[in-house]
Amino acid sequence: VQYYRGQYSDAIKDMNYALLYRFNPGLCYLQIANANYALADYSKAIDNYTTAMGHSPKDYSLYYWRGAAYT
Repeated sequence: VQYYRGQYSDAIKDMNYALLYRFNPGLCYLQIANANYALADYSKAIDNYTTAMGHSPKDYSLYYWRGAAYT
């Protein structure tokens, strides 16, 4: 919810908290990467997209967004 409100730092904190409880890690890392991308922290976004790919290798949008972060 914080992501859609523009509160990206809070969204990252919430997704890291969700990871502690073993919520879907692919989705958590994707949301963390999206928040980092919105904060223009592209190196962290790339790292998190890459981590998400390990958990959800068939989610091809991850490849697109990681490529966008590289540019």
